[in-house]
Amino acid sequence: MRDFIAWLSVSDLSIAIGSAGWAVPLIQCFHIVAVGALTGALLVFNLKIAGVFASEEPLRVVSKRYEGWIWGAIATLALTGALLIIAEPARELLAFSFWAKMVLLLIGIIVVAGFQIRIRRGSGAWGDATHAPAGARRLAVSSFVIWVCIMVLGRFIAWDTAIWGTWSFAA
Repeated sequence: MRDFIAWLSVSDLSIAIGSAGWAVPLIQCFHIVAVGALTGALLVFNLKIAGVFASEEPLRVVSKRYEGWIWGAIATLALTGALLIIAEPARELLAFSFWAKMVLLLIGIIVVAGFQIRIRRGSGAWGDATHAPAGARRLAVSSFVIWVCIMVLGRFIAWDTAIWGTWSFAA
């Protein structure tokens, strides 16, 4: 991993992004705006599945309404996140918080995609129903907790060694 980090940190793109004093803060701004858009869309989507929001609307309608926001924000986060890794590879790739965030991100994406696929297919109790099954309601709450943890871990990257000590790969 350290060889890859050394190679990436001297790549032309890494040097270009890192040497432009405005690039990293601008990329971070887009990343943070995308986090806000994703959080808002996921909050409404998960609250709908949990049965707390838009109780009169079918799951399919609410899912369709927020689907573009969710996947557009995830795509923006992937792009800006990749640029931030390229700009500061050691800071990101040696952080325990980064890898924990990536594991939770994979789980979060699988859960959201699973919900949307089930709703789109209309299988079982989903279809045009206004309420998801009880198990899905609990999973929706857990899903939102996962996304909050992803955000917290993203903030922890900057202070990874101080927070995790020897768990941090940078220690």
